[in-house]
Amino acid sequence: MTSADDRSGNDGAGDPILPDPRHYRFLKSVLIPLSASTVSPEVRDWLVEGRRVRFAREKSAADESSCLRAECHRGPYGGTLIGYVPRSDAEKWAARMDEGFCLAGWVGTEGCSSGRIRIAVYERIIFAPDELASLEFRQSGLFRPFVSVMLSFQEKSLVYRKSAELQDSPVQQVSIRFYPRKWDAFAMPALRRCNFLAWRSRYVDPCVCDGVSWSMELRLRSGVRRRILGSNDFPEEWEHFQSFLEKCLDMRDVKGSGTFSILPPDSFRCERKKADPDRGTSVG
Repeated sequence: MTSADDRSGNDGAGDPILPDPRHYRFLKSVLIPLSASTVSPEVRDWLVEGRRVRFAREKSAADESSCLRAECHRGPYGGTLIGYVPRSDAEKWAARMDEGFCLAGWVGTEGCSSGRIRIAVYERIIFAPDELASLEFRQSGLFRPFVSVMLSFQEKSLVYRKSAELQDSPVQQVSIRFYPRKWDAFAMPALRRCNFLAWRSRYVDPCVCDGVSWSMELRLRSGVRRRILGSNDFPEEWEHFQSFLEKCLDMRDVKGSGTFSILPPDSFRCERKKADPDRGTSVG
């Protein structure tokens, strides 16, 4: 069987420009114009200099003017630079692009003399979340609130907690239990786009020192647990995950049996109980 490396024209193992074949599927090799209308001057200079660039497909057709322009550049990513390839180049892959990133790695200088560059287009493999039983997510950082998320696939529920840095600060908590129909129509498609099972075990950017760290523990139905750690770097589907959480926190959008509560710190509740032993500790 021909591997993705063979089909993309790469003859070197471990080339950082090529996506991990465990998580990406080769689609095709295409030529795009090396012109000012499709490639920003910065990206064009990189190509002329012979620098390898990793491109990401546009995720939305709303901004048709953005191609490989400087404001779309996200690099560096794994030691390579990133730009956007025009979505109109392959409209038939639009549905797949909506479900996840499609990457295009520049594989050489072939065609540059004729004003074109050749790129290999890869598709992000989407892993179904059916194997997941639950996940626990935590995020904190310097001058940032502590956030935790407990999501149960089996109970169709989500608990979101947010507190300030100080231990004695109040905790905002949102608990949601999805109606089965809403879970199937909204939650599962959104979680499928998050593609948790394709995430690497570690995401670290040593060049950023603002103290943002996060972790996620995935528990599979088989009982296997998988831990993912991050520090100032994130998976490609991070925006999908954040968007899912934002929609869940909007009760009007979720329309589930959600509850919102502000819980006092444990130390405050202990003091109240000592002052009045007959008084309960629940907060309405």
